[in-house]
Amino acid sequence: MRRIRKRYVVPFCVIGTLALGWYLAFVHRYHMHVEHGGWVVDFSYIAFACPFCLGRVERLTCNDRPISLPHLTEEDYVALTLKAPVGTFETRAGWTEYRSHGVGTVRFQELGDPISAEELAQSYYDVPASAWPPPRKPGTPSHWCFASAGDFSRWLDPQQLDHLSWVRPATAPASQAGSHGTDLAPADDQ
Repeated sequence: MRRIRKRYVVPFCVIGTLALGWYLAFVHRYHMHVEHGGWVVDFSYIAFACPFCLGRVERLTCNDRPISLPHLTEEDYVALTLKAPVGTFETRAGWTEYRSHGVGTVRFQELGDPISAEELAQSYYDVPASAWPPPRKPGTPSHWCFASAGDFSRWLDPQQLDHLSWVRPATAPASQAGSHGTDLAPADDQ
């Protein structure tokens, strides 16, 4: 058995340390698991890379049910942002996944009038686009999330995310408060 000469030990250690550091910084995927309010997210990312661009939302569920991607097309709004108790996520027309703007426990402030029985029955209520951060009405179920697409901002049951139309109304101007036309009807009825 040959022994490594002493003059090679230091360069091997330096090269090995640099290679390990490069791997841990630019190749290895770190994992985050966050649970809050019935929501669960598993997210992986690379340490020195853009977490939005190269991060992966591997699991996004609410009450053990996966959160489906809404069917967005170029005629609809290009992007949909989702603020949930476990972070902020985005998807766009043509994407096959959610991407994350930040994973962690999020708490929402409750303001204004309590949620009405009608809003509970329809599983969502609209929020003025100018209101930021999005006000959450007292009595809103804890598992509801905030979704925003273009001019529309809503608090909704996450299972309704793909059942509501996100299309801009054709008959009413989007700038008028409360004039959302047929966009609030379930997509299946249109």
